[in-house]
Amino acid sequence: MSFSHFRFSLSTVILWALFFGFLTGIFFGEMVGWMSWIGNAVIMLMQMTILPYIVVSLIGGIGRLTKEHAKQMFSRASLVMLAIWLVGMIVILLTQFAFPALESASFFSRSLVTPQAEVDFLSIYIPSNPFQSMANGAIPAVVLFSISLGVTLISLKHKTSLLESLGTLAEALSKLNGALVKTLPVSVFALTASAAGTLTLEQFGSLQVYLVSYLVLSLVLTFWVFPRMLAAISPFKTGEVLAVSRDALVTAFTTGNVFVLLPVLVEGAKRLFRKNRMRKEDTDYMLEVLMPIAYSFPNVGKLTVLMFVLFAGWFNGKSIEITDMPLFSVSGVFSLFGSVNVAIPFMLDSFRLPADMFELFIISNVLTGKFNSLVAAMQLLIFVLLSVAVIQDQVKISLGRIVRFALFGIGVSFIILYGSRFVNGIFLGDDNKIGEQLSTMRVPDKVPEHVYAQIPKSYTGGEYALTNIEVIKKRGVLRVGYSPTNVPFSFFNRDGQLVGFDISLAHQLARDLGVKVEFIPFVRDNLRIPLNKGYFDVAMSGIKLDVYDIQHMSFTKPVLELNLSLMAMDYRLREFDSMAKLREHEGFTLATVEHIRELDLLQKRLPQIDTVALTSYDEFFQEPEAYDALLISAESGYAWSILHPRYGVVLPTQQGNQFATGYVVAKRNTDLLNMLNSWITVKRANGDIQSQYDFWILGGGAVDKKPRWSVIRDLLHWVE
Repeated sequence: MSFSHFRFSLSTVILWALFFGFLTGIFFGEMVGWMSWIGNAVIMLMQMTILPYIVVSLIGGIGRLTKEHAKQMFSRASLVMLAIWLVGMIVILLTQFAFPALESASFFSRSLVTPQAEVDFLSIYIPSNPFQSMANGAIPAVVLFSISLGVTLISLKHKTSLLESLGTLAEALSKLNGALVKTLPVSVFALTASAAGTLTLEQFGSLQVYLVSYLVLSLVLTFWVFPRMLAAISPFKTGEVLAVSRDALVTAFTTGNVFVLLPVLVEGAKRLFRKNRMRKEDTDYMLEVLMPIAYSFPNVGKLTVLMFVLFAGWFNGKSIEITDMPLFSVSGVFSLFGSVNVAIPFMLDSFRLPADMFELFIISNVLTGKFNSLVAAMQLLIFVLLSVAVIQDQVKISLGRIVRFALFGIGVSFIILYGSRFVNGIFLGDDNKIGEQLSTMRVPDKVPEHVYAQIPKSYTGGEYALTNIEVIKKRGVLRVGYSPTNVPFSFFNRDGQLVGFDISLAHQLARDLGVKVEFIPFVRDNLRIPLNKGYFDVAMSGIKLDVYDIQHMSFTKPVLELNLSLMAMDYRLREFDSMAKLREHEGFTLATVEHIRELDLLQKRLPQIDTVALTSYDEFFQEPEAYDALLISAESGYAWSILHPRYGVVLPTQQGNQFATGYVVAKRNTDLLNMLNSWITVKRANGDIQSQYDFWILGGGAVDKKPRWSVIRDLLHWVE
């Protein structure tokens, strides 16, 4: 029996790899998470031919042109290409309106205060050393070099042998790439299995948002925007363009291959010129020349993958700002002269988005690739039709036609994309799940405790004024002062339990001393009074080390270094993101709980602002109209933003905005102070302070540690 009848096309094998990879991930769960490195290795192999192919194909393709054809391409045809790119990019940027509102509140991240390396745009776009540009993967610079050299070759006489060599090299690279592409099913299987085994339900729901938005974008560009763009300024009608492209579009969608359709698209364009009696002597020749040249440039089908970068920004709460759109568009077009597998990581890195989002792109690209080809086929047809019509002076460009296209073409596209926002909202829901996780966090490994809501009357007689380690061990209780609402250092969770960074360390301190722990509340403004009277032994609650209080209380060595920030409503954050904007502000009310002296200094620099000292952070959130912003540590501000998602945090743009926190004892308790300093040194050295920092401030404690659901573990119970 022969198995030749059972050979499948590559696209079919990829779909099977996707299917079996998904089943493998669901069956084994996190056990196959390691397979992502196999998929990434295959992708890296496929990428090795891309940059060399860009160089030889662009140099050879442009170098073969005559001066006349080159002039036509780089004048009128290039203007058409730019216009198509512009329209396509506008619609792509509009897809941000398809993303529903997302509660992007998150815990503090070190990356927020880690100095970012400056992006060297000159090195990215200017090939001062073309070989270095190729080695560094600077695609825009490589493209500029290749185009420049190709244009120079046009005027040279003795170029035949070089062009033949470039053609041979391009053919070899293409053949090598074709061989490597055959390994793509392995990558798809491995990455799909890894993603299906580790992807959470929340992440999958957000990926559905991308898939729905991409589907809508592709259909809008293919069947609405591009046909209407052509009809707006040329004699061609929308209906006849769709009719002549029908077979090509079906083939593009089913095969995912546009290259094989170039002759079909050229023949369709010839038929339209004959049908509308627009055919001239050179019409067929120009169509045959322009089509392959256009194919070597990024088509809008390729540009649509840039929507993934917009999605990645939305997904991570770092949406691309309007002011960054020009840079986003230019960088995107230049980077897509190469492979999307090179362009997407480049764009993610350029806009400081997580590199591991690329794995999601690989998975989703298998599903979106056919729609990508759909857009590419239509755009290539529109390009050659419009370019030749422009070259033959057969277009009618007027302001009225352009306005009508903007209203009915792009305007309707915006309405459709915005309408899909409601469909996408179904996949997300309205729950603030991370807020629920924060409010249910607990202190691990607790010692016996007693939490007081107020200072016990038995402590107010003054008999506990002197405290040392011997006294604490003798009584068997460590008394710790705490602030009830200082998230994430000390606060009450949903079950009424006192938790937080410093509360957890207080339990560790009591355990190391071999005693129980009691928590007594205090108010920051009068901390020194109950402390010096001995109502508690040590205050542990994210307390700022203040030089003005040194004469009244004794501070330990720093436990943490925090970062000053401003907290305000999300839509107002841009008003406070720099000192320059604060100076230009006509006036606003700035509140704080513990940074009163910093607030006074700021008011001297900005006399137009009003300042208010609050007794607790709850006051700020309970009266949102009374205060414009809150001066707070970024670490605390991000935690509060989880509980109040309408608020966000902005860090000052200038340096010198850090302050230290530590613990406080009564002025005379030097024995306890020395012990605490030594204890902090030990805890910092053995990593306990760091682990608590990761748990409470970076949000590690809010992450569900349970393994992802899998058939083998949760259904069959074959493994633990």
